[in-house]
Amino acid sequence: NEVNLKGRIIGGCLDSLLDIVGTRFDSVKGFNERYKQEGQIWYFDIADLSIEDTIRGLWQLKNAGWFDNAKGFIFGRINRMTNHLKIPFPEGIRRVLESLNVPIIINADICHTNPKLAVINGALTDITSKGGQGVINFHLS
Repeated sequence: NEVNLKGRIIGGCLDSLLDIVGTRFDSVKGFNERYKQEGQIWYFDIADLSIEDTIRGLWQLKNAGWFDNAKGFIFGRINRMTNHLKIPFPEGIRRVLESLNVPIIINADICHTNPKLAVINGALTDITSKGGQGVINFHLS
């Protein structure tokens, strides 16, 4: 299916972001409030988390209010992931995020795995994706 998203992009390495949720370094609620009219496009890459850790981590962020204004999600490619429960990555992600009723793009050219597109946190972003191909435009205003 074709996906068209527009909003403020925010995210990073899920492994690291889980360490700041709920701490004094967690300023996501302020970011969400400031840009609530535009909404957020969340992007994540996963370095060493298992599928079970990823599911729990996304659940934690969702329940901490990080995704309150989410317009969509983008996940970078994963080279390796421990998966004790044998849950396919897309299914695990959908289990946590489907209640938000927003598009989810998986296996994007972002983050740890080459080729890597740099993502500009906080930029107003337009994303179009269809048939495994996509375009991301960042607007620095």
